[in-house]
Amino acid sequence: MRSAGVTHVVWDSFSANRSEFYSDTLNRLVERYNGRVVHMETVPVKTSDGKTTEKPVIIIYEVRP
Repeated sequence: MRSAGVTHVVWDSFSANRSEFYSDTLNRLVERYNGRVVHMETVPVKTSDGKTTEKPVIIIYEVRP
Protein backbone atom coordinates (compact mmCIF):
# COMPACT_ATOMS: atom_id res chain seq x y z
CA MET A 1 0.00 0.00 0.00
CA ARG A 2 2.82 2.37 0.74
CA SER A 3 4.56 2.08 -2.61
CA ALA A 4 1.42 1.66 -4.73
CA GLY A 5 -0.10 4.91 -3.49
CA VAL A 6 -3.36 3.32 -2.36
CA THR A 7 -5.44 5.84 -0.45
CA HIS A 8 -8.79 4.04 -0.11
CA VAL A 9 -9.95 0.58 0.92
CA VAL A 10 -13.47 -0.60 0.03
CA TRP A 11 -15.29 -3.23 2.08
CA ASP A 12 -18.52 -4.71 0.71
CA SER A 13 -20.86 -7.10 2.48
CA PHE A 14 -21.31 -9.40 -0.53
CA SER A 15 -17.59 -10.21 -0.74
CA ALA A 16 -17.20 -10.29 3.04
CA ASN A 17 -20.00 -12.85 3.36
CA ARG A 18 -18.42 -15.04 0.70
CA SER A 19 -14.87 -14.88 2.10
CA GLU A 20 -13.95 -14.40 5.74
CA PHE A 21 -10.30 -14.11 4.63
CA TYR A 22 -11.19 -11.10 2.41
CA SER A 23 -12.99 -9.34 5.22
CA ASP A 24 -10.28 -10.05 7.80
CA THR A 25 -7.53 -8.87 5.43
CA LEU A 26 -9.30 -5.59 4.69
CA ASN A 27 -9.96 -4.98 8.37
CA ARG A 28 -6.27 -5.54 9.16
CA LEU A 29 -5.26 -3.07 6.42
CA VAL A 30 -7.72 -0.48 7.72
CA GLU A 31 -6.31 -0.90 11.22
CA ARG A 32 -2.65 -0.90 10.14
CA TYR A 33 -2.99 2.23 7.97
CA ASN A 34 -5.20 4.28 10.30
CA GLY A 35 -8.29 3.99 8.13
CA ARG A 36 -11.28 6.21 8.70
CA VAL A 37 -14.72 5.89 7.17
CA VAL A 38 -15.31 8.47 4.44
CA HIS A 39 -18.49 6.97 2.98
CA MET A 40 -20.97 4.24 3.90
CA GLU A 41 -23.99 2.82 2.09
CA THR A 42 -26.60 1.03 4.20
CA VAL A 43 -29.84 -0.84 3.71
CA PRO A 44 -32.74 -1.10 6.17
CA VAL A 45 -33.19 -4.54 7.76
CA LYS A 46 -35.69 -5.85 10.29
CA THR A 47 -34.35 -7.08 13.62
CA SER A 48 -35.69 -10.11 15.46
CA ASP A 49 -37.89 -7.85 17.59
CA GLY A 50 -39.50 -6.28 14.50
CA LYS A 51 -37.66 -2.96 14.59
CA THR A 52 -35.77 -1.58 11.61
CA THR A 53 -32.05 -0.85 11.67
CA GLU A 54 -29.45 0.10 9.06
CA LYS A 55 -26.95 -2.54 7.92
CA PRO A 56 -23.75 -1.46 6.12
CA VAL A 57 -23.34 -2.93 2.63
CA ILE A 58 -20.42 -0.79 1.40
CA ILE A 59 -17.84 1.03 3.51
CA ILE A 60 -15.09 3.18 1.99
CA TYR A 61 -12.09 3.90 4.20
CA GLU A 62 -9.40 6.49 3.59
CA VAL A 63 -6.03 5.10 4.66
CA ARG A 64 -2.78 6.90 5.43
CA PRO A 65 0.55 5.08 5.52
